[in-house]
Amino acid sequence: MSSFLNPYHFLPLPKQLPDGVSRENVDQAMQQDKKTSEVQRLRRDSFRTSASGELISGRIVCRLETVSPCVFGGTHDAADKKKKGTLIKPFLLKTPASDDSRQLPAIPATTLKGAISSLLEAVTCSAFRVLQQNWIHSVKVETNPSVKLPIDTYSLLKKAGMSELLPISSSRTTLSEAELLFGFVENGETQAENEEREGQRVNALAGRVRFSPAFVHYYDNNKLVKDINQVLMTASGGLMLAILASPNRLCTDMYFRSGRNSADAKRIEKEDIAALQCSSSSTDDDNPEIQGRKVYLHRNSAITTGKTNSKPVWKTNVSNRNQDQKSVVKPVKKNTVFFFTVDFQNLSERELSLLCFALRPFDEFRHKLGMGKPLGLGTVEITPEVILKVDRQKRYRTAINLLGESRRYEVLRKSPEFAGDWPDWLKKGMISSDDIDESPKEKTWEFFQDNQDNKLNIDADVLQALKLLGTVQSNLDVHYPVQQGQELEGEHFRWFANESRKANPKDRQFLKPINADTKSLEEVQLKTK
Repeated sequence: MSSFLNPYHFLPLPKQLPDGVSRENVDQAMQQDKKTSEVQRLRRDSFRTSASGELISGRIVCRLETVSPCVFGGTHDAADKKKKGTLIKPFLLKTPASDDSRQLPAIPATTLKGAISSLLEAVTCSAFRVLQQNWIHSVKVETNPSVKLPIDTYSLLKKAGMSELLPISSSRTTLSEAELLFGFVENGETQAENEEREGQRVNALAGRVRFSPAFVHYYDNNKLVKDINQVLMTASGGLMLAILASPNRLCTDMYFRSGRNSADAKRIEKEDIAALQCSSSSTDDDNPEIQGRKVYLHRNSAITTGKTNSKPVWKTNVSNRNQDQKSVVKPVKKNTVFFFTVDFQNLSERELSLLCFALRPFDEFRHKLGMGKPLGLGTVEITPEVILKVDRQKRYRTAINLLGESRRYEVLRKSPEFAGDWPDWLKKGMISSDDIDESPKEKTWEFFQDNQDNKLNIDADVLQALKLLGTVQSNLDVHYPVQQGQELEGEHFRWFANESRKANPKDRQFLKPINADTKSLEEVQLKTK
């Protein structure tokens, strides 16, 4: 019998929802010129100050290094007999401000924005900006004939009194911090409502944060990238991944919890979910709750548990089987360095602090990007190096040197890890690395320290979950549940079937929740039997 960690876990939902901003106040601010309104900063037609002080506009320059191989997919070619699997071509872009027409591997801006905005949603207990409708978790159970309707995420959140966590719709009365920062488009609560409103005008808010794509620059100990094959693991053909299965929402022992304490938690059976549909409320601590926001763990590539050969875990061992369910990819090598920027407009100091926190919550924290996350791919280290500020009044009151290069930014903060090795395209029109090196010591990075004393008021359970789930695991392997001696690409349902057949319900394993008292992930480990 050996121990392992499930490849995904959850950032818990809040005990109590924070107060949001009234939608009515936002609507008024967007339609009228009330300069005294605190939410007037949400408008993008001018640069403003707020009642609590000056608002900040500028740019964050970030360095991104791959810690594991990563797959940033572009176009997909459907599987056929010759290709033996769906071919996913790498995402390529031409380096900006360059005369070189060659395209090199890059990371889409949407990938970066999605990862950072999702994390910021979690730490601010904001509403889900993206949540699939009709996400069914249970169907009619024969032992409970009164259950006639499927149970989906929307109905469960409503029953738990958390309707304000649902994506923005006409029934929502407040707007959360993440929605005010990244924007939203209002949707209906049902597919039928969306179809009825098709072609009609809907409420929307433009975000005040904009991500650039991440462009490759270095590989293998800071060697400049000059050719695509220097950073891809294979020059031709591709490497076949192990099967990436779709999430199984009917897996109640993974996606649900009873209460917040790991020690007191119990396994949730499908019958428990069915009973919840029949109950009038879910205020009882023993009632099933959604675990939270799904995140993938980082795997230590040095661990080879469950493998019978030297291939990495993410590569298939049986390339001649189930080829129509597998993908052929060209991963970016580990230790490849990218650069990207985050432009922001009219942010308060708290909003800027939250954005910086989402980019790098802790020194040891690593993000997951791209394809193949449950297989151990996609671990990256993001280092925000410099915060640059645009002083609008100073800029427009200062004479412009028509013969020289105009600098838009001045240094607001810099990271102790700033290396000054920016690519040429990043320096143009901004500020030189020499200017940043000479900036006063008091302008060193401060926003990252705000989380130490929890000045951002992050939920204690979420904060501890971030610390545990965001670091690369060193002792335990990370993979889907399998039986003792079973290959990792085996039939995963057998582990779950074995657990459900155990006579004593207390002996059945499940994914225990993480809270502020969870000391290590060993408390939520599973075992093969």
